[in-house]
Amino acid sequence: MVWLLRGIFLFLLPGMKMAPVQVTLLCRSMEVNSSLQSRTSLLLMWSLGMAIMFLIRRYDLSKFCPYNTVLMDHSDPSINTVLTAPTDKPGVALLDFVIFPPRWLVAEHTFRPPYYHRNCMSEFMGLIYGGYEAKADGFHPGGASLHSCMTPHGPDTKTYEATIALGNEAGPHRIADTMAFMFESCLIPRVCPWALESPFMDHDYYQCWIGLKSHFSGLSMNEDNVDLQKGKPIER
Repeated sequence: MVWLLRGIFLFLLPGMKMAPVQVTLLCRSMEVNSSLQSRTSLLLMWSLGMAIMFLIRRYDLSKFCPYNTVLMDHSDPSINTVLTAPTDKPGVALLDFVIFPPRWLVAEHTFRPPYYHRNCMSEFMGLIYGGYEAKADGFHPGGASLHSCMTPHGPDTKTYEATIALGNEAGPHRIADTMAFMFESCLIPRVCPWALESPFMDHDYYQCWIGLKSHFSGLSMNEDNVDLQKGKPIER
């Protein structure tokens, strides 16, 4: 078999003469099921003179070109989507595959790390190499986290305080030597007993948010602010 380079995808092509081979198919959903067949699962179909390939493929994540804001505000993480599997509902993905590669952060008057949020999607995130910008400690390559739908999450206290301390004078900053990924789905994943009973489970994960405090001062209760709260226009 050979790898065919097409754009930034590599496709695994079966040989022209495929020898009979016994193939084992595995399906995992809280249990392992297997089936034997005497042919490969690779298909090559031709229609209207064009090849439609349903093949094993691989993708070089380092070639992904990330997009981001160039002035202010924090863009939605969906801008980093590499592949998506849509549902029949517009704008709702069955599964998104997202990465967070090396990139520049340049937004002004903006909290640059991933913001605190919760949403209707479940997020399974992992780190391939390097560090993760939203967790200063305890998130190492090979580690992963799962936040099911409507579970609040965001940067740890150390990252938050360090960002606030920089203020608006941070200047352009490059996040280098890192590669994180995320699977985001509208479904709620089930965690298998093997993962729940793993000795590597971080039972103190929640402590990364202990000590968080608001630095939002708001407006002082001056005369203008009182008028605004009463719905009165401000006259200058």
